[in-house]
Amino acid sequence: ARVLGTAGGPEKVALGRRLGAEHMFDHRAAESGAFAPWVKEVTDGHGADVILDVVGAPYLAPNVSALAPEGRIVTLAVQGGAVPEDFNIMKLVVKRGWLTGATLRSRSVVDKAGIVAATERAVWPLVAAGRIDASVGACFPLAEAAEAFDWFDSATRTGKVVLVTDPADARRPSGDRA
Repeated sequence: ARVLGTAGGPEKVALGRRLGAEHMFDHRAAESGAFAPWVKEVTDGHGADVILDVVGAPYLAPNVSALAPEGRIVTLAVQGGAVPEDFNIMKLVVKRGWLTGATLRSRSVVDKAGIVAATERAVWPLVAAGRIDASVGACFPLAEAAEAFDWFDSATRTGKVVLVTDPADARRPSGDRA
């Protein structure tokens, strides 16, 4: 698969490239939704076969624009809102595109346990072998959860935020130990 990504700022764009994206688009350096023509350009007019979206409503129209014929948009979160304004669904229909969503919140405890077990079997060995980088940006002691959330919400954050029970395992965003 060819991986394209969007990120906000040069550091996050660089991180995306280090993690294996072939092309990265800095959405902070462009107009909202301007990634759609960029996707068409870097795919020689084909568009994206699969789009993973965490923004939601404001990106629905640009996502459909960037979508390849018979492509799929998978909405994982709606950080930008859940109700699109002025969206022409025929643009999705003409492309024979798929729009679907996925969330863990509404799943049963049994389903969630199955997903955790499958992840443990299929994904953790790849992490242990170094084939998947979890991209941890910082580890905060559990007692500093509020500070961790503040850093998580910051525009400069890159990588995952981990809360640890042993303060000796904490790593500040700069990489320095606590």
